[in-house]
Amino acid sequence: MKPGELGALLEAGVPTKVAIEHLGGKVPPLTTLALAAGSELGEVLRQLERQSVSIERSQAEIAQATALPSATRKLLIWLPPFSLLLAVGCGLVALRDLLHPVALFCMVLGLGLLLIGAQISKRMVAKADLPQLSLEPLQKARICLSAGMSLRTLARHFPGSAAELADLIELSKKTGAGLIDLIDARVESCITGELTERLKAARNLQVRLLIPLGLTTLPAFLLFVLPPIAVGFINN
Repeated sequence: MKPGELGALLEAGVPTKVAIEHLGGKVPPLTTLALAAGSELGEVLRQLERQSVSIERSQAEIAQATALPSATRKLLIWLPPFSLLLAVGCGLVALRDLLHPVALFCMVLGLGLLLIGAQISKRMVAKADLPQLSLEPLQKARICLSAGMSLRTLARHFPGSAAELADLIELSKKTGAGLIDLIDARVESCITGELTERLKAARNLQVRLLIPLGLTTLPAFLLFVLPPIAVGFINN
């Protein structure tokens, strides 16, 4: 259940209990915390919905950016075998030429290069995956503070959330800015920062993948295609 769905029902005047039951009775943990802490539920839900939309938009952009390196990797790995099949289909290579010892040796060597390139590129893609962003400590702190909970009580019940606020508390004291407003700004900054870092990592990965794939795929392409063609010309 999305926070916006529950918020829409509450704004329409539906009682909280009835709205929750209508949406299947599944309440997100942060909504449960808001109910328990006595926060103004409508405001909390609107804030959570805005953050949820920002996160979903960022995830969509990240997925689109990371799909390109993966697609490039698959394309380059399958290029040599596809080229060989195309050569056979066009009549440049006869099936009997593929069984020649020289052609078989070269294809096995090319297959080995493809496997090496696939393993190296797979590890590079796995290492490029950044840790998932966790906003829950900040969101919990905002809900509790908006309900009137003191910082001391927050630190006692949610030490992780209180630790996330250390620099924001100091900034609030120095500038007089509202702590809740600073938390909202920090959450949006974290979402934007994660999007920037992941997009940067995806672009860098796309360039770095060309090195191992280029060093293995190009020789494999030559080993898959040229020896069988050469054998066919010699036999003819």
